[in-house]
Amino acid sequence: MASRTFLQMVNDVLRELREPEVTTWNQSDYSELIGTYVNSAKRDVENAWNWDALRDTFSITCVTSTVTYSFTGTNDRAKVLDGWNYTQGWELRERTWRGMNRVYYGNSGGNVTTGNVNSYVLNGVDLSEQTQIDVYPIPDNSTDVLKFTVYDPPSDFTLDADECIIPHRPIVETALARARGERGEDGGISTSEQAAFAMRASADAIALDAARHSEDTTWEAV
Repeated sequence: MASRTFLQMVNDVLRELREPEVTTWNQSDYSELIGTYVNSAKRDVENAWNWDALRDTFSITCVTSTVTYSFTGTNDRAKVLDGWNYTQGWELRERTWRGMNRVYYGNSGGNVTTGNVNSYVLNGVDLSEQTQIDVYPIPDNSTDVLKFTVYDPPSDFTLDADECIIPHRPIVETALARARGERGEDGGISTSEQAAFAMRASADAIALDAARHSEDTTWEAV
């Protein structure tokens, strides 16, 4: 699948609306509005599925007595899909907030375990709005390397050349649904028809991408 730029997707929408194409996405008030719709649609489509193209592996090297770590370069929409203590060779357990508070604050006398990391919990974002985690036990050395698969949707498009690396058709169709709703019926495709096109485009793209990660659609008894 070839990537598509922000400008190309804005022009895709403009053509469908029988509007003139532009040479930069915010060339006119209307093209800037379409750019806003494209970014809104992008977020909707990214939130609908953990797209293969937006998954990445992050490494964290533990620091003695340091509990909180950030995933450098991410934003507040990042999600951890799995985690491993690469050095020790075991999968990390994802704890709930209550579970993490129990092991950190529920021990008599505050005697918190130190050792090799075996679990983590998401802990909001840091001052740079990067997703961060807390780990347990408290690292007692700097030898543990942790590996995480993270779903990391990018920030909104701002430049003409910004590339969309997930399927672009659902984004264009969803942006069109917003644009048709804003301008009202004009004798062409209705807003409800366009919404149906967008839903079908998203469903088809997700089905194709899901085939690459069958584990995400297979339920196991626990």
